[in-house]
Amino acid sequence: MSGADLGVREIDRATWAVGAAVAARAFHDEEFVVGMFGPDPIPRYAAVHHLYRHESWDENAIHLGAFAGPELVGVIRASPAGRCHACAVIDPDTPPGDPVLAADWAFEVEVTRSHAPYANHAWISRVAVEPTLHGAGIGSALVDAAVGRLASHGGGTVLL
Repeated sequence: MSGADLGVREIDRATWAVGAAVAARAFHDEEFVVGMFGPDPIPRYAAVHHLYRHESWDENAIHLGAFAGPELVGVIRASPAGRCHACAVIDPDTPPGDPVLAADWAFEVEVTRSHAPYANHAWISRVAVEPTLHGAGIGSALVDAAVGRLASHGGGTVLL
């Protein structure tokens, strides 16, 4: 895919919801997802789709989508410095009742612990690209665009 064929732009909540399926497909075989939901691909598929479909929207974050023509092929969320989504939202003492969301909550609690040494940090999360397009430069384009947007919001240390 050439750079001329790819567009990266901010997306709204409805488009982010469409991106949930991109994220689910992108992360289905990742080690952390297999660790959370097990090796059987069918229940893991259902669980990872459930997880990303129920992910909370962050009004403070920058949500970007990568488009091949009209098709959404990648997503990224970037929390500006001082407004880290995980650090602001995750309550380390109160897991969700939903077992799928609770598995991700445990992962996110560890994320917030790893962020603790970095006061006023920015955070890039949920970098997801359609699996059939891995290696085409889409993830790099999303990260570059997110870092640029974060810089325009005051910069700071960016955690990925």
